[in-house]
Amino acid sequence: MGLDAHVVLYTEPHRLQLCENGQPAADYRVAFGRGGTGRQREGDRKTPLGVYSLGPAHASAEFGLFLPVGYPTDAQRRRGLTGGDIGIHGPKRGCYLSTGANPDRSCGPQFGWAQMVQQTGA
Repeated sequence: MGLDAHVVLYTEPHRLQLCENGQPAADYRVAFGRGGTGRQREGDRKTPLGVYSLGPAHASAEFGLFLPVGYPTDAQRRRGLTGGDIGIHGPKRGCYLSTGANPDRSCGPQFGWAQMVQQTGA
């Protein structure tokens, strides 16, 4: 297909942007892990920052849909970062979370990587 597609997460305005061929295709308001950002270890409940591969979306009993994020990378593991089961998903089933995002919409496997960035308010 040759589609240059990716996901960019902006932490300060709590936005997730789907991009195709270098242009925004969709924009959603999102929530992060309860511990904030800058994940370092398993269980810290933080959202990692970095550039990650994305796996194919799959059904999840807990979240409806789950899009796996390739955290930690090999380089991050070598630096001692731990954890797993990181993904882009809607709220837990049975909970109401007003994020403005549609938890049932999947960007699917064509979105090949995610860039989790901290925006400092340029």
